[in-house]
Amino acid sequence: MLTLSHDDGHVEGEIELHTGKAGQPWTVRLYSDGVREWTVTRSTSSEDGGGTLSVSRLLTHHAGVDAIKATAVNKMTGERCVVRATL
Repeated sequence: MLTLSHDDGHVEGEIELHTGKAGQPWTVRLYSDGVREWTVTRSTSSEDGGGTLSVSRLLTHHAGVDAIKATAVNKMTGERCVVRATL
C-alpha cells in the first residue's frame, strides 16, 4: 500500500508491505515524477503477526500533480511489488 500526503512543502510517501514472513530483506525505492529519490533496504518485522515492513520519506513536491511510484524487491526471492499514486 502506498499512502501520500502533503507535509510542509513536500510530499510524504509511505509504503507498507505485509508478507506474513518475518526477517525477509526488501529493497524499497521511491520515485517522484520519474526521478528516484530514495532507496533503502529493510527487513520485515516480527511484530503484529510477522512479515510487516513500513517505510516513509519526504519527497520533492513539484508544481502540479505529483506522480509517485514505489517499488519493493525481496532480496531473497526476487518477488517484486510496484505501486503508483498521484497527489
